[in-house]
Amino acid sequence: SWFPPQKNSLRLPNEPVSLAIPILRQNWLFSWNQRSFLMYETVFIRCSPDVSEVKQSRTYSSVKCVKKHGDNSFNITYRNDETELYYTPRASEVLQVFQDRLCFVV
Repeated sequence: SWFPPQKNSLRLPNEPVSLAIPILRQNWLFSWNQRSFLMYETVFIRCSPDVSEVKQSRTYSSVKCVKKHGDNSFNITYRNDETELYYTPRASEVLQVFQDRLCFVV
């Protein structure tokens, strides 16, 4: 039987946004999904493009490493060894926020 996808209700942190940008994330089928990337003081959130649905929320402490690839793309590797590939012309701003939150950036 088929079950419709469950939507996570939009629950944003009650803290200032450090950065909010549109971004592309590569999925496990190697195609790109449009997302909004919201970076707060304690967490970063991947949302639907219109910010109506939270796709995933992570703490900075869950990040093992952020690796830059060229000017516009980067990988985030988590402590559980999951890796996500992102693309944005504003990658340097994203990497700076990760560095400011004491994440290992190479």
